[in-house]
Amino acid sequence: MLLFLQKDEVRKNKNHADKSTLVISSRHALRQDICQRIRMAGVSPVEELSIDFINADKITLPESVSAVVIDIAHCNDVPRVISKIYSQIPRDCGCAVVGDLDSIAVAQNFMEHGISYFYSTFQVGELVDRVAGGLVREERRRAININVFGC
Repeated sequence: MLLFLQKDEVRKNKNHADKSTLVISSRHALRQDICQRIRMAGVSPVEELSIDFINADKITLPESVSAVVIDIAHCNDVPRVISKIYSQIPRDCGCAVVGDLDSIAVAQNFMEHGISYFYSTFQVGELVDRVAGGLVREERRRAININVFGC
C-alpha cells in the first residue's frame, strides 16, 4: 500500500512541475520585462500571450497554466475586470493583476475578491516575488445548487 502512495506523490509532484505561468499583456515592453524577471527568479516555464485582456471576447489558456499575470493598463473599472477574470480564468489558477493606476482603493477592491493588484511602475518586483512564492487566489466564488421539483 505504501508503494502506491509514493507513486501518487511522485505523479502529483511531476504534474505540479509541468505547470507554467502565463503573462497576458498587449504591451510588449511590460510583458517582456515581467517574463524576464519571473524567469530570473527561477520560475519556469513562463508563457506569454499578446492580447488586451479587457477587450478580448474569448481567451484560450494552455492547459498547463497554474498562474496568470494580467495587465489591465489604465482600466479602473474593477467590477468589469473581476467579472472578466471569473469568466475567463479557471478557479484552480492563481491570478495577479498589474496596472498603471497607483491607487490604494483599486488594490483594496481587488483584494476583497482575493486577487492581488500591483502598480506596474514600482511594484513589478513584488509581483515577481509573489509569483515565485506561488500565486494563490482566495476563492470567493461558491457553487450554488438549484433543485427544481415538479408534481
